[in-house]
Amino acid sequence: MESAKAVFDEMLYRNLISWNMMIDGYVKNGNIGAALKVFDTMPERDLFSWNLMIDGLSKDHQIEFARQLFDKMPERDVITWNSMIDGYAKCGNMKTANELFDQVPFKDEVTWGIMINGYANSNQIGLAHCWFEKMPYKNLITWNCLLGGYAKCGDVRAAHQLFNSMPFRNLTSWNTMLDAYAKHGKMELAFQLFNLMPLKDVVSWNILIDGHNKIGNVQLAEELFDIMPYRDVVSWNLMLSGYKENGLLKKAVDLFFHMHLLGEKPDCFTLAIVLSAIADLGLIVQGRWVHAYAERSKFSLDGNIGVSLIDMYSKSGYVDLALNIFDNIQLRNIDHWNAMISGLAIHGYGIMLSLCLKIQHYGCMVDLLGRAGFLEAAVRIVNSMPMTPNDVVWRALLGASRSHGNLEIAEHAARRLINMVPHDSSSFVLLSSIYVYKGQFKSARDVWKIMKENGVLKNPGLSYIELNGFLHEFSAGDTSHPQTMEIYLILKCMIPALMLAVSSSETSFATVCVRKIGYHRDLQTKEKAVEMMMGPISWFLNDRRWSKINVLHVASNHFLGDLESDQPQIGKGELPKRRAAEASNNTYYVFKGGFAKQKLLSLTVDLVRSNPLLKPWCGGCEEDAKARLTPEFISEC
Repeated sequence: MESAKAVFDEMLYRNLISWNMMIDGYVKNGNIGAALKVFDTMPERDLFSWNLMIDGLSKDHQIEFARQLFDKMPERDVITWNSMIDGYAKCGNMKTANELFDQVPFKDEVTWGIMINGYANSNQIGLAHCWFEKMPYKNLITWNCLLGGYAKCGDVRAAHQLFNSMPFRNLTSWNTMLDAYAKHGKMELAFQLFNLMPLKDVVSWNILIDGHNKIGNVQLAEELFDIMPYRDVVSWNLMLSGYKENGLLKKAVDLFFHMHLLGEKPDCFTLAIVLSAIADLGLIVQGRWVHAYAERSKFSLDGNIGVSLIDMYSKSGYVDLALNIFDNIQLRNIDHWNAMISGLAIHGYGIMLSLCLKIQHYGCMVDLLGRAGFLEAAVRIVNSMPMTPNDVVWRALLGASRSHGNLEIAEHAARRLINMVPHDSSSFVLLSSIYVYKGQFKSARDVWKIMKENGVLKNPGLSYIELNGFLHEFSAGDTSHPQTMEIYLILKCMIPALMLAVSSSETSFATVCVRKIGYHRDLQTKEKAVEMMMGPISWFLNDRRWSKINVLHVASNHFLGDLESDQPQIGKGELPKRRAAEASNNTYYVFKGGFAKQKLLSLTVDLVRSNPLLKPWCGGCEEDAKARLTPEFISEC
C-alpha cells in the first residue's frame, strides 16, 4: 500500500475510480483508519464508495460507526443492506439483524444466507433451519449455508443427512462436509468422502491434513502433505502446526527452513508457529534469524509474531530483549501483555503478576510459589481463584508437589488434572514418581496400570542442546548420535559423581528407583538419568572443541529439579533459567559465562582424572582418546 499511495499522491488528475481503489486497498489490508481518511477527503462519492466503507467497518466490528454512515447514505442497494445485516450477525446481534432484514426492499439469496449463517453461528441451528424453510426459493448458496451451520454446531449426523438430500453440490458443499467429519475426528468417513469427491482443490487436501494432525496421526498427515499436487501457505502452516502441537518441535523448525529453501513465502502465522517451536527448543540463534527475517520482510509485530518473539526471548533467557520487543510494539493487545507478564514472572519478577490477573498469571504464580516450596500458599492461590483452575494450574501444582514430596497435594492435583485431560501422560508420570519416592511402589504400579488400560502413552524423554546454531537431540536409549560411544563412556563415569552432587531428595528418589524397583525403566529413572547427564556430558565433550562457547541452551521435556536446587550456590546472574508453566511441560535452561566449567564440570573432572584410561580427555589429546573409544574399551569401563 505504501507504493500505491506514492503513485496516488503523484497523480495529477484523480478520478472516482482511483479514490475508490485506494479505499478498497486499505480496507483489504485491514487499515480502516487510513481508508476513512481517504473517504473523508475525496471530493465526491458514489454508491460504491459508501459500500466499501460500510463493508470495511462491519468486518472490523465497528458496527455502530458503520450504522452512522448507513443512515447518512443518499441511496442504498442490496449490497449495502447485506453488509449491515452481516455486520450485526457477526457481532451476535441477531435481533437488529432481523429488524434490518424486514426493512430490506429487495432480498436476494445472499441476504437469506447471511441470516441462516448468523443464527447458525449463534448456536441457534433450529432458527437457522426455520429460515431455510421460509425461503421462497433455495439455491446452492443457501443449501451450503445451512450445511455449514450444522457443521459448526457439531451436528455431523444432521449435516450428513442434509448433504445427501442436496439436489446439487459444488466443491464448497463437498469441502464443508469433509471439514465437518475432520473437525470431529471422524477421519475414516472423511477419507471415504475425499476419495468420492469428483474434484479436489488445495482446501480439500488441507482439511484432511489438519484432521489427521488433530488426532495425532502426524505420519499420515506427512504422507498427504508430500503427495498433494499443490501447496499454499495454509498447507505449510497446517503441517508446521501439526508438528508443533504433537511435540515434534525439531521437525517443525526443519520444515520451516526447508520451506524457505524452496522459495515459499511464509505469512505472519507461519512465523508465529515456528517461533513458538523455536521457543520450546530454546534455539536462540534460529530465533534471531526468524526475527531478522520478519523485520526484513516488513512483517508487523503488532500481531502473533510479536507475541511469539516475546515468548521466545523470555524462554531463552533474554528477558531484556523481550522487553525491547514489547516496548516497540505500537498496538499491543492482551496476548502481548500476557506473554510479557509471564516472561517477567518466570524470571523471578513475580510482582508483575499483580498488574493484570488472568488465568495464565495464576498458573505462573502457583508455579513460582510451588518451586519455592510454599505449597500451602500455592494451594490457597488455587482455591481463591475467581475462575475455574485449568489444566495448566493443576499441572504446576502437581509438579511442585512432586519436587517437594507432598503426596496429599499431589494426589488432589493429579485427580483434577486427569479428569480434565485424561490422555495426558504427564499427570500419571508425576504421580507415579512421587509414589516411588514415598516408597509406595504398589500405588506407582497401579498408576502405570491405569495408564495402560486407558491407552495413555508416556512421552519419551527428550533433550535438546544447541551449540553454534546446531541442534543436538537426545532421547532415552538413543544411539544415533555420531558421538554415541564418547557420550555413554562419560555418562558411565559421571553417574557416581552426579548421584553425590544432586540434592538429598533427588538422591533418595534416584536411589530408590535404581535399587528397589526392578522395572525402573518404566518409572522414568533411565530417562531422567540420561537427561540429567546429557547436559554435563555435552559440555565436557565440547569443552575442547568449542572452548569459545559463552552461552549454552538446553531444553528438556522433563524438569531437572537438581539444577534448580543448586541455584543459591551460584553467583547472581550466572544461571538465568525458567520452568515452563504452560501445557507443553518443557523445561528450559540457559547457562551463561563460565558456569559450565565452574559447576557442572567440577562434578566429573576429578573422577575422570583419577582414571588412567580417561586421562587423554583431560590432557587435550583428543585423537588418543578417540582411538581408545572402542566397544571393548567401553564394556571394560
